[in-house]
Amino acid sequence: MALRTRYLTTTLFFAICILGTIDTHLFVYPSLSCSLLMEIGWIILALRILAHCIIKKTIVDICKQEIFIIVFIGFVAVHGFVCGKESYRTMYLCTGLGGILCVSQALKQKLLTKHDIQKGLLIILVLNLCFIALESLHIISSNNLYFKITGANENPTVTAEYMAACTP
Repeated sequence: MALRTRYLTTTLFFAICILGTIDTHLFVYPSLSCSLLMEIGWIILALRILAHCIIKKTIVDICKQEIFIIVFIGFVAVHGFVCGKESYRTMYLCTGLGGILCVSQALKQKLLTKHDIQKGLLIILVLNLCFIALESLHIISSNNLYFKITGANENPTVTAEYMAACTP
């Protein structure tokens, strides 16, 4: 049972990594197409972790850094609703920070390992490299009018920063 629970959590985490990288083109606005399924994935993962804690009767252990993230999520949510502009960015930021909390709790509950997280980051890197190769060979078009090669993102800077961060 424990192995199946861990396998399910790891598979869900990998799916979130993939869905957060690939634009599904389900919506007209590209950021929403790329982020909505990932946000739903983070919510499902959070519910999965909570269910695991309830079933195992364990306590959700929250450290100081996680309290800071929770407070910051609250600030971003309040600011987003008060300003009322670009609510999708508020939701994207809140679920992204919530994703960090999910991964942290999954590590503490031993539902994910550090190697699982490294593999998830590697999946994102490989997908970006595939996009770059396909754009270089003119098989797919870039997501940007001004740059020929952007990777999976609209902005090539995001892809470059991610690749630099993943380079040992």
